[in-house]
Amino acid sequence: MGEGDKPSDAAVAHAVLSDLPASLWPATLRAVRRVLGERSRTELPPVVRPFARWKPDRLAGDRPRAALAQALAEDAGLRVALVEVLGDEAERHDVDGLAEQLGEDRAAAHLIGAGRWEELATLAARVGEREAAAQDSAAEAAVAQQRQQQRAELERLREEVAALRRERSELREEVAGLRQRAQVAESEREALRGERDAVLAERDELRSQLREGHARHRDREQRLRRRAEQAEALAAVDADRVAAAATELETLAAALRAAVGSASSEAAAPERGEGPVDALAEPGSKAPPEARTASAAAAGPPRGPRAARPGRPCALPQGVRRDSAEGVRALLQVEGLTLLLDGYNVTKHPRGRPAVALQAQRDWLVQQAAALASRFPVRPVLVFDGTEPHPGPRPASRSVRVVFTEGDELADERIVALVDGLADDEPGCVVTGDREVAEACRARHVDVVSSSAFLAALA
Repeated sequence: MGEGDKPSDAAVAHAVLSDLPASLWPATLRAVRRVLGERSRTELPPVVRPFARWKPDRLAGDRPRAALAQALAEDAGLRVALVEVLGDEAERHDVDGLAEQLGEDRAAAHLIGAGRWEELATLAARVGEREAAAQDSAAEAAVAQQRQQQRAELERLREEVAALRRERSELREEVAGLRQRAQVAESEREALRGERDAVLAERDELRSQLREGHARHRDREQRLRRRAEQAEALAAVDADRVAAAATELETLAAALRAAVGSASSEAAAPERGEGPVDALAEPGSKAPPEARTASAAAAGPPRGPRAARPGRPCALPQGVRRDSAEGVRALLQVEGLTLLLDGYNVTKHPRGRPAVALQAQRDWLVQQAAALASRFPVRPVLVFDGTEPHPGPRPASRSVRVVFTEGDELADERIVALVDGLADDEPGCVVTGDREVAEACRARHVDVVSSSAFLAALA
């Protein structure tokens, strides 16, 4: 109950507002909606809190309107806020002047804000009487219209009865004609029965011929099926032979590549006067990025598992587990693979660079991605959260793309968006330790490997 309100005043106000015609509420509801929207939930009267975000058309319902009536009757502060929204027109006019100048519903809103309940009751009574009179007139008009419709319906029924009588006479004449035609039809039917017997005999003969034709067709179909099965068996044997030969050729090719790569590395090492340098350096290596990148470019074909077959997801060689170092190396050999790295998820892994500054983490991962791009036919894309200040990406190679998120966007969301941007037949692999990101990407049929498996493959 607001300051200055007496229990009797609140009761009178509540009674007047409860009986207020619906036609006088629209302006009040719009103004109250503005007041409710400008206040926090805790500042509102408890009775109207459930309806604080309702639109004016929903507030016109019986339940919210009853709650607003109670709040306006008991809370003077709410009425003061209502006056601030509407203005102080109520102070300069009486009820008739307000209704003439602003309209009845806006006048009612001003009277509610000013707490002029007697004048509001007068206005409500006037509007109620007018609406009741209009309802009575409408009811009388409806009754008169109903009577007129009934008379028109009676006249129409009379016309229908007369039409039905005429139609009955016509039908009687038509029945007589039909009886005559029926006698003629009976004679024709006897003649047709003779023709039907002849047709039935011919049909039986044709059915016999058809059954014989079906039997010959089934025999021929069975012979053709047996030949097809024999051909399929021979084709399966040939396919097994081809697959075995292809597997043997792949094994020989892998052994040859490994031998050539080993020979090239041994021949090149004495000339440089150095030991072999791995482009995919162990985390913590002291070799400069330029040396690691150059060494990776000269390393030659990779050793280890054969390349995975491109697809969505890619098909790994038999016996190779996807979330393992061998699985990562097999995926890196897929031509045109888009490699999406969850940046800080990789750098903050214990195998990464968790203890250095963010810029140093980014630089390290860019260098590792550049080494991968120089050794494998992949397109690395590094995604970092952009919430920290950063001078921008400093890739070690043009083949590495670095992406920073903007605004409230997370790296997780950007990675999923980049996966959605891949073509249906374009292979992709996401490196992340985040379970939700991994599940979302697997649902989009791309390969997903953990940060741990990826970093193990760099060793």
